[in-house]
This record gives sequence, C-alpha cells and structure tokens, in this order.
Amino acid sequence: MSRSSASKLPSRRSVLHLIVAAAAVALVGAVPKAEAAAGKAPTMDITVVLASQTDAGAVDPQIANWSELSSQAMKSFNTFKVLDKKRVPFVVNTPVFASPYVLPDGGPSFNVTVTNATPESGQPTQYKLKAEMTSGPNTSTISITTKPPARALIGAPSYKGGKVWFVASVNP
Repeated sequence: MSRSSASKLPSRRSVLHLIVAAAAVALVGAVPKAEAAAGKAPTMDITVVLASQTDAGAVDPQIANWSELSSQAMKSFNTFKVLDKKRVPFVVNTPVFASPYVLPDGGPSFNVTVTNATPESGQPTQYKLKAEMTSGPNTSTISITTKPPARALIGAPSYKGGKVWFVASVNP
C-alpha cells in the first residue's frame, strides 16, 4: 500500500471515536424504552363520570372519596356514576388518544394533550393540559394547569339525563 492511500484510511483513534459515538446514540435511544418498560413513563388516568340529579342520589364506590365531588362544579348533582376508566401513556404535545374518545349512543367525544411539563424544585411537576370536547355541532377547547395528585375536571356536556365529566390525573 502506498503512503498516499494509507493516509486516506481512518485512524484507529477515529474508528474508536465513531464506535463510542454510535454506542452513546444507541444508549440514549434505549433509555426512554427501558423506562417505559420499567413502568417509569408518565401516564394519565382518564375517568368518565356521569353526574346527575336523582331522587335517591348515589355515588359510585370507585370515586366515593374524591374531594372534587363537593366542588362548586359538582354541587348541583347528587348521583355520580363511573362510565369508564382508562390509564394511557402520554408524550408531551401529542394527544393521549390516537383518535378522540367517543361515548356511545351519540355521546360527546374527548381528547386531551399535555402541552407542557414544568418541573419545580421540591414540588410535583406542573402539567398544562389542553382538552377538546365535541358534543353535537359544538366543540370547545379548554386549558388547565394541574399538579399530581390533583384531578382536573373537564367537561359537562349533556349526556343521558345528566352531564358527563372527563376527569384527568397525571401519574408522573
């Protein structure tokens, strides 16, 4: 091999740097997957609650201890029934559902996006949520800021003789 062709080959040092860089890229790409596999990826609990006013009044045992049921938004109701519960992983700036969650029988649809997650020293991370609901021809979008373990009450479109609430809580 001539001297001029040998100088065009990468040095051992360059090859070693390339291998180390490739390993670092592979490791960084694997960390989120490993965290998700270990259950460390953040999730959001979505609970769908039908609130209504009935003669008997009843609270679904699944949510009987929720302090939110005594909030101003819920004061006009005495019956609360859990229609559905979902735990979904989320990625900031991506809707939690690939397509909106739709209640049966022509019910409203719903989706929520975490638009920002702001860590605070010594405090739970603050999450900004953007929720979109469609009920018939009406669509509304609201923004909410929440910190775990708080639950965000989202909604109140009419549904089956009451109002439906989508209740979101983040599990960091």
